[in-house]
Amino acid sequence: NRLRGFIPESLFSLTELSTVYLDDNRLKGPLGEGVGNLVKLKELTLSNNRLTGDVPEGLGNLSGLTQLWLYNNPEITGQLPASLGDLGDLRELAVYNTKISGSVPSSYSNLQSLQTFKAEYCLLEGDISALYAIQTLKTLSVSGNAGISGSLEGAANLTNVEEIYVSETSMTGTLEDLGALSKLRMFNAAEAGFTGPLPESLPVSLVEIDLTNVPLDGTAIPTNLGSLTNIQKIRFTNNGLTGVLPDISAWTSAIVVDMADNRISGVLPDAIGTWTSCKRLTIPNSGISGTLPSTIGDMMSLEILDLSGNKRDDVEDSGLTGGIPTEIGYLASSLRQLILHGNDMDGPLPTEIGMLSKLEVLHLKENGFNGNLPDEVNSLRSLAYINLERNRFEGQIPSLAGLSFLRELIISKNFFSAFPADWGTLVGLVNVEASDNLFEGQIPDSFTDLYNLDQLFLHNNLFDGTIPENIGSMARLSVFTARNNARRSSPGLRGPVPTSIARLYELNEFDVSDNRLTGTIPPEVANLEFLTKFIVHQNNLSGSVPELMCREKDSLDEESIDIQVDCGVICPEGCCTDYTC
Repeated sequence: NRLRGFIPESLFSLTELSTVYLDDNRLKGPLGEGVGNLVKLKELTLSNNRLTGDVPEGLGNLSGLTQLWLYNNPEITGQLPASLGDLGDLRELAVYNTKISGSVPSSYSNLQSLQTFKAEYCLLEGDISALYAIQTLKTLSVSGNAGISGSLEGAANLTNVEEIYVSETSMTGTLEDLGALSKLRMFNAAEAGFTGPLPESLPVSLVEIDLTNVPLDGTAIPTNLGSLTNIQKIRFTNNGLTGVLPDISAWTSAIVVDMADNRISGVLPDAIGTWTSCKRLTIPNSGISGTLPSTIGDMMSLEILDLSGNKRDDVEDSGLTGGIPTEIGYLASSLRQLILHGNDMDGPLPTEIGMLSKLEVLHLKENGFNGNLPDEVNSLRSLAYINLERNRFEGQIPSLAGLSFLRELIISKNFFSAFPADWGTLVGLVNVEASDNLFEGQIPDSFTDLYNLDQLFLHNNLFDGTIPENIGSMARLSVFTARNNARRSSPGLRGPVPTSIARLYELNEFDVSDNRLTGTIPPEVANLEFLTKFIVHQNNLSGSVPELMCREKDSLDEESIDIQVDCGVICPEGCCTDYTC
């Protein structure tokens, strides 16, 4: 419906009314104390309106009321009326997404028929222990009330509770009472202040549990974790849990498994192949070891696989080993992110990786992968991010022309030696980090076709040609580094600093030190208003630093330019940061 305006006072004279359903309208104004006249009312639903003002104390007169919905009225204010504690038949009380403040009245312990209490994202404060006396309660939800404090001590009395939501509160204490809640299906305490220990055994009835960012540092992982056969979503994220990951083969109903940032050892079981509904398997920065099971290919719904950062100094024998199984290709219709950086994995990439047509993120940094990149990488048509830094890849990079969505390519600290000939087709690239490799010869002119490129890192290679004359066509370039290419058998970059760099109007850093450049600094460089670093020392340049580059700062907020040149270049006093001639 689309009813508008105020609730008429005449409604409150209809004393025989037993139900009022006015939710999902555009009613405004206060509810009014007259509602207390409706003494035969059993159900009152006014959710999803625009009501304002306090919750009337007169609601306490409605002794037969079983249902009270006031949720999604963001301008309802005041406190929860203590008089509601007299409503012995009340089964549902929902006031979430309002501005109701104050504490939960102690009289609410008398609500011995109450099954649902939902008051999330209000302005409540204080403890909620009065609700622990209600043995009929099935749903308790107060998430998003930063002022709610106290603990869950006494919650073990809630023998029928199925759902508890206390996330984003200031509640503290332990979570030991959870072990007694044999019917608990949902528990969310994310971002709350609880500490360990956890109960040794969690309720096997659990379907979802979220402890994201709950500070349980040093708390042992529950021993019966593998017995949660009904679990669908488990988030033990950034908890500091310790111990050995139990056998979790029985999680066959899992949809989300997130156990990031803990200190747990153990391996992934082969039985993860039976988790055919799992969409997200993320256990990064925790310390697990072993190999990636080949049965990963049976997880036909998997969208995100993140097992990164498991090589930890504080967990003995941690980090994944071995290669990526060829069965990864079976995830062609689902996998979007493959994140395995920071482990001890090795071997070449399997050609089957090219079957992952939906893959958007490939992050393999800091492993021991080796060999050539397979040509099949060019089939990853959805790929936007590649990070292969600190591996042992070698040879020529294969054609990547098919990767039209690629935005970032990070391949530093490998043994690559050549870029593909069709490099310039990747016009979506904004960041290329290719330093510390074995690239040689001329910097490909095709780089200048990458008109969206923001950062280009080519330092510590073996380039020995000239800087592309048309570098000025890369209009969005802010960082260009090609320092230290004069190493090993390479003479380094030679020729002049191209005058076209004056067209790089967004240029912030330019570093071509430790090469064999000749000629003078183009005077037009002084017009680059965002330039903060211009480093050209350890070359064979001559002439002088353009005077306008040495201008004084116009304000305290404006950065001076870090200029570093050799003695062969005349630099006005105080202009250069590295000039000892």
